Amino acid sequence: MSRPSFLSSVFTVAGGTAVAQAIALAALPFITRLYPPELYGGFVIFLAWGGFLLPVVCARFEVAIALPSSLRAASAVAWGSLGIALAMSALCALAVAVAWAVYPPARVAALALLPLYVLLGGAVQVLGNWAARVHAYRRLSLSRIVQATATALLSLAWVPLWGAQALGLVVATLAGQVIALGVLAQGLRQTGFRRRAAPRQMWRLMRHFRR
Repeated sequence: MSRPSFLSSVFTVAGGTAVAQAIALAALPFITRLYPPELYGGFVIFLAWGGFLLPVVCARFEVAIALPSSLRAASAVAWGSLGIALAMSALCALAVAVAWAVYPPARVAALALLPLYVLLGGAVQVLGNWAARVHAYRRLSLSRIVQATATALLSLAWVPLWGAQALGLVVATLAGQVIALGVLAQGLRQTGFRRRAAPRQMWRLMRHFRR
């Protein structure tokens, strides 16, 4: 099976990103009408914290998945990146627990699911970079489209079912991440992602690509 050309790969990924953004923008006027400003504002705070943490959740090691010459080494870097994301989400959970102890729960309620958001976001980044590594550009593009679609639809469906709540927006966002992971996880065994390396080899590779 021939690899896709560079231009077709670029257009596939860029097209999927553009469609996903268009879906999010099209749903935004309806979402802001259904959710009062104070509720949507709480969700924006949640996204702001998540946007601060997501770029560093894997310590940027997920970018190094494309660098090793072999799939086995790339898989080791991917597993190491997932391990870092898990550790970062645990630290985030500790910080949220401290915030709950210091501040009134009502003020930090929107942050309760932030560690899960960080962990899922890190996993999406790792599997997305793995999909790019194995030239699964259509799957990568599809994952972004279904994530945006699921998030928008669930945000809209939450209000008639359970009322307008900031929790609904957060849950819809998490559900979109889970669905995107499901799309990215298709065929992982066939691409070599399950070839796990020994911890020592994984640590050596992570040190090699730390820059």
